Amino acid sequence: MKYRQAIAALYKLSLFGSVLGLERIKELEQKLGWPERSFKCILVAGSNGKGSTATMIARSLEEAGYRTGLYLSPHVDDFRERISINGKKIGGREVAEEYSRVAAVARKMKPQATFFEILTAMALDYFARRKVEWAVLEVGLGGRLDAANIVEPELSVITRVDLEHTDKLGRTLAEIAREKAGIMRNGKFVITGAEGEGLSALKRLASEKKAKLVVARGRYEGKLAMMGEHQKKNAAVAKKALQMLGVPKNAITRGLAHTILPARLEVMGRKPLVIHDGAHNPAAMKQLAEEIRRMKLAKSKLILVFGAMKDKDFDAMLHEIAPLASEVIVNQARLERAARAGELAQAARKYNKRVRVVKDVRESARKARKLAGKNGAVLATGSIYMLSELRGKNRLRVTM
Repeated sequence: MKYRQAIAALYKLSLFGSVLGLERIKELEQKLGWPERSFKCILVAGSNGKGSTATMIARSLEEAGYRTGLYLSPHVDDFRERISINGKKIGGREVAEEYSRVAAVARKMKPQATFFEILTAMALDYFARRKVEWAVLEVGLGGRLDAANIVEPELSVITRVDLEHTDKLGRTLAEIAREKAGIMRNGKFVITGAEGEGLSALKRLASEKKAKLVVARGRYEGKLAMMGEHQKKNAAVAKKALQMLGVPKNAITRGLAHTILPARLEVMGRKPLVIHDGAHNPAAMKQLAEEIRRMKLAKSKLILVFGAMKDKDFDAMLHEIAPLASEVIVNQARLERAARAGELAQAARKYNKRVRVVKDVRESARKARKLAGKNGAVLATGSIYMLSELRGKNRLRVTM
């Protein structure tokens, strides 16, 4: 099997959607010989910032001399971003090999394993076969019933608790906190940057589970490669987790300084200034709006390019960001999950009178650059999946 064949087979699985539960991943791991037991793990959950925080931790472990695996989702430019060792993405041939190995086991299972379960099993098997010492795993959805929670972490991280995926995780911060607290372990440390009601809920849950909750307060003031005050908060959480593991200070400093991820307040062009950001829920969009004000982009001719998935609270997202723009362009990614452009436009017009629909994602970006002119700015946000289509660096796209 070749890389493209493996990716196509994986994407067919995504048509079945995300089914929470650990029964299938447990059966997969058992049949594969429990590969995750050959290395130490860190689990990272949270409503926002978990990808950045997980990568900061992984980079610092690498700087400390450990062979470190990193598992992230979703990808932006390249499917292989999801699985890496010491910053090197898994190879295409290795993706095909791992898929063949895991799929051979999964075919004998009923009910069928999901996209994320197969992918998680591939990552864990790859890390074991490449003899990593540590693996940092970003939780995909929630925590308690996410496939990544099959591992027994040495330490867990919950970046923050905000309203998100309310159809699956619960309607209140307390309910969402309970799902994320599923990655806590008896007697083990849990590092969090949560605040307010979310933090209060985590404290109660940590007490119930006899986990050792440590709150990372404030902002990291050292050098960071990624922009934004929220990244300083993520770095503070990562630093605290690494300190609890006994990682040397100089390795932490280097790791945090070298961490960079695509579509996190990423500058993609000048004249006009073009920024991509993967904010995909109201809390993340509020953070992004604060950064736009801090950068004083709202005072220039700012064109907002917005697309979202239909299961997101895009009205609340637009409430945060649309008033800052001179004009809003809404689009519609070529995904079943994508919100219809007409619905996005209707929501956007509540907060900005200048709204236009350019359904094609890449054409919407071209139009925005033209409207902004050399002295203006373009902000593209609302969905990682939309940005992935917009950037168009890798034609192999996830379909969920």
